[in-house]
Amino acid sequence: IFFVLTKTSCGVFEDFVKMYLRRGLVTAIRADLLKSIMSAPINLFFDVVPTSTIHTKYNGDVNVVMHVTDEVVSICSDLIGLGTTCVLIARTDPWILLIIAFFVVYIYSV
Repeated sequence: IFFVLTKTSCGVFEDFVKMYLRRGLVTAIRADLLKSIMSAPINLFFDVVPTSTIHTKYNGDVNVVMHVTDEVVSICSDLIGLGTTCVLIARTDPWILLIIAFFVVYIYSV
């Protein structure tokens, strides 16, 4: 039951962090991009670059940041889940962690 509750709380935590980071990062990036686009000279930028290209690059940058943020949060959530699993194993049988440690050391030494 503890494992199920922990995995559920990791999922809720992951969703909350993704939402919080997305909102903060995307808002900041959109503000910076919009500021730089609006401060561009009209005769050198807007007359030369089509509107569709500006729109595509603007949305592309925001989508890349959202994707990277999601991946980083997912990795952190997986590490929290791995740590929780190790704690549960240690509570059940601490000797298993010693065997796992030797196995990991063996894999990385080969």
